[in-house]
Amino acid sequence: MIGHGELVADLTARAADAVPTVLTAPPGRGKSALLDAVAEPWIAREDHVVWLTAAPTDRDVPFAALTDLLTEAPDLPEPWLAALKQALRRIPGTPDRVAIRLAARACLDAAIPPDKGVLLLADDLQWWDADSLDVLAHLARHGIPVVAATRPGGPVDLLGRDAQEVPVPALTAEQTATLLQERGIGFRIAARVHTAAGGNARLTVEIARGFDATSGALDAVTTPAAARRCIRGWIDELPTPDNVWRTLLIAAIAADPAIPTLRRTAGPATLEALACAEQAGLITVDVHGTVTFPATAVRDTVLADASQETLRTAHLLLAETTTDPTARLWHRATAARDRPDLEVASELAIAARAVRRRGDPGRAAELWLLAAEMMPARETMAETTDASNGSLAPLPAPVSGTADRTQHADQQPVARDASAARQHATHAQPSSGPTATTGSLSAPDASTTRHQAATAQPADTPPQTADFPTRATRQPAATSQPISDPTPATSFFTALDASDTRQPAASSAPAGRPSTTAASTDQPPRPPASRTTPRPTAVAALLLAAATDAAAAGRPHLARTAVARLDRTESDHAARARARLAVVDAAGQAVGGLDGILGRALADAEAAADPALLSAVHLRVAWHAHLALGDNRRAHDAARAAVRAAELSQDAESRAAALVMLARIEQLLGESSYPRVLRRALALSPEPPGALLNSPRWLSVRFALFADQLDEARHHLSQLTSHAERSGSHADRALLLRGAVEIDARAGHGAAAIRSARRLEELPGADRASPGPVWFTAALAQTAGGTLEEALRLADRGTAASAQEQDQIFLTRCLALSGGIRLLLRDTAAAADDLNRVRTLVAEQGIADPAAVRFHADLAEVLVSLGQPDEAAVIVTETRRAAEELRRRGVLASLDRADAVIKASQGDHARAEALLHRADHTFHTLGLPLERGRVLLTRAIIDKRRRRAASARRFHDQATAIFQRAQAPLWEPAEVVTETPGPAHGPGQGPAPDLTAAEQRIVALVTEGLPNREIAANLFLSVKTVESVLTGVYRKLGVRSRTQLAVLLRDD
Repeated sequence: MIGHGELVADLTARAADAVPTVLTAPPGRGKSALLDAVAEPWIAREDHVVWLTAAPTDRDVPFAALTDLLTEAPDLPEPWLAALKQALRRIPGTPDRVAIRLAARACLDAAIPPDKGVLLLADDLQWWDADSLDVLAHLARHGIPVVAATRPGGPVDLLGRDAQEVPVPALTAEQTATLLQERGIGFRIAARVHTAAGGNARLTVEIARGFDATSGALDAVTTPAAARRCIRGWIDELPTPDNVWRTLLIAAIAADPAIPTLRRTAGPATLEALACAEQAGLITVDVHGTVTFPATAVRDTVLADASQETLRTAHLLLAETTTDPTARLWHRATAARDRPDLEVASELAIAARAVRRRGDPGRAAELWLLAAEMMPARETMAETTDASNGSLAPLPAPVSGTADRTQHADQQPVARDASAARQHATHAQPSSGPTATTGSLSAPDASTTRHQAATAQPADTPPQTADFPTRATRQPAATSQPISDPTPATSFFTALDASDTRQPAASSAPAGRPSTTAASTDQPPRPPASRTTPRPTAVAALLLAAATDAAAAGRPHLARTAVARLDRTESDHAARARARLAVVDAAGQAVGGLDGILGRALADAEAAADPALLSAVHLRVAWHAHLALGDNRRAHDAARAAVRAAELSQDAESRAAALVMLARIEQLLGESSYPRVLRRALALSPEPPGALLNSPRWLSVRFALFADQLDEARHHLSQLTSHAERSGSHADRALLLRGAVEIDARAGHGAAAIRSARRLEELPGADRASPGPVWFTAALAQTAGGTLEEALRLADRGTAASAQEQDQIFLTRCLALSGGIRLLLRDTAAAADDLNRVRTLVAEQGIADPAAVRFHADLAEVLVSLGQPDEAAVIVTETRRAAEELRRRGVLASLDRADAVIKASQGDHARAEALLHRADHTFHTLGLPLERGRVLLTRAIIDKRRRRAASARRFHDQATAIFQRAQAPLWEPAEVVTETPGPAHGPGQGPAPDLTAAEQRIVALVTEGLPNREIAANLFLSVKTVESVLTGVYRKLGVRSRTQLAVLLRDD
């Protein structure tokens, strides 16, 4: 039982004490599986387990739930037997209540083997009849262990005053990921499945069974037929299923699913329907009265069961009853989406811009897509602008420097003839009849629904009756047709700007988010585009905007949808290339499978002959090589190609973005020119024009961290905060929180690091983000403000997630972190495995800067612990050379600590003490208190080995005070090997693996010949504690003396 082990143990203990217990949870939570788990120990002891259950049809049938128990009746007194036969309908009459209770107990006692116990499991109490419940309550009150299960609102109190109700929690995202790992489903897809299932165990399993691992979808998981059947069954079991389904449908499509909106739309029965649905776990209602679907599969199923006409009717009702103007527009346009209208498309585009400015790029992308769908296929607008100007100035560009940011001086806004543009009256509101005013909704049968769908009214006609159908045969969606849109983007958006006075002139924006800053107008205009070059149409421009905002929101599915539709439009190569780059940006860290997208984007960019666009593509190629392939040499070549193309474009933002990537790769490769390259980028673009990841200011944060300049890193980070809040980009906010955690963790602010890590996990859209960086950040925070054990668990999950997404960056970082933690926990063999993998990955990636991945000192200490000081010395010497060349003071201090461990193992204690003193001073100067505390712990260990107990205790106390002030776990380093290692430290001769860490430490010192008093002094324990631990060790290993213990370990 993944995630429910403690609950099963608690239920088993309650059953053993004969305490009646009732599990309560909505359907699909795994109540029956929990009953099975509780029965396992009873079955293993060959005790008797009776399982009773009921079906919905048994609710009104007396004694139906007890049929299995009463059928095998022993010899009973005549009154009892008569009551039993009457209950089973073998003879007429009503059974005596007392007699049937006693007969049931006799049947139960007769089934129990001699000297064995009995356990009664009662499932689905919500369907039990009243007579069966009475008998069950009698048995529970008279010493029979009863564990029952029911849905919320079931008969919990009938089992007596001592009965205890135990709710079954939903699966957490982590538990879902653990469950799906067994099915080969990666962490990121597991997050999508968790969102679809809402922690419902049954839905999780059904969705996982139907998951298509080859689909490549990162933020969209379809609901398979089996899961939909479960949800339909749960709805049908409610008291008023049609009313509940109707209310759920309104909530599913409502842009504002608040209770007042739902009541105005679905009628006075809304509250009752919501209460039933909430009790069944289909929805949740927060304190503000907003209805949400914990499992998006429920929403998908409700929508799948609605006909097109039903959906249109619901949208028209919501267009009348909702109060938000954007929501009204959305519903009105969705109801009329089969009847394109230029004016509606224009209003949707204006709304998309407004929503984007409010910081919701995901919703903006949906509005852009709907606007593109509403564009008439053959609508032609009057043009008075220069026909050669194909500028998309009012649109955001998904790539730095790829948008034409200039306008001709003679370009003037063009007024539209709205009356000529409108083809249909799609803005008509529902009539003031009963449907619109009262929200009274009737429910005809399925045949009526199908007839209405077949004879659907035109989109501009509101419903004339109050009929709002129930579930019907699903109607196929209208097939999409290739879009033929001759409307130039220039004329459409010029007119749009004339009607939207709030929209400022737009500048180009880099990948991942639209620009909100005004464009410079004093730059020389580009040469006019060739007359033979296809100009971007309005539909293409809308789809490009959708892809751009989808990237900002981290919604790969929306970005891919925009690209797929863009490929069917009359769009130019540049628009298609930009949209494909938006798909790459939306994927986050999971760019491993996007080779095809990048290849097509490169071909389109070359065909477009746009140097800025070509630079942006080369920049993504560099990022792909750096992140997914781990080939920084190839990334360096692509970054230089991006710089060359950007220089040809004369676009400052393109040049800055390319230089940032080049500086990033040069730093990793250990080239000394990277600071100069970054300064050039900052001069070109001091403020981030778009996404933070490839902005000069963010790279300044990273470089300051590499140089251990925490104050400078915090200064740069604070300058980016307002930008991230304005952008509304999940990626930007996540990036800042990750930076804050790293700064606070290294500065010894453990509580602040933990808070930022939790905020990162709770960010809107976090379930769509790559999990590797999130878990690495959480693990790092735990090392500074939590526990090392939890940090190790999170780092291991980050390693697995990064490997699944082919994220070489965070795979390397997570392994380095887990190896260091294992070293602190004295698991040196596992630490060696992790750190040697890091060593291999760093070599494969060509990373020469030791500050990029700080593992060298830890690996050296591990090698010393494993009896390989010579190899450790080689690593320290080689790394020190690179660190001195790049002036990495923090790395040099860590190497001093590792070198001191080496020197101590060789007996050169004076040199070890000098190295540790220098490391202590360096870390104190840099403001890295936890690293300084680790140095003091190392000094304490060495002094203990030298029998200098007072000095060792002083250093240990100083280190403890540092970690306590930082609210951090104590970083106890691994044991230091002395000149003559004992047998427990030889190859393959460690303490027995079934001993605890504390027992292993004591055994290791015993095998070195230390008496109990010295062991207690070395480990800061009392002598009695050492004696007690050794007694337990002797008992575990089956020995009676220290000599036998040493012989046993030597033989092992």
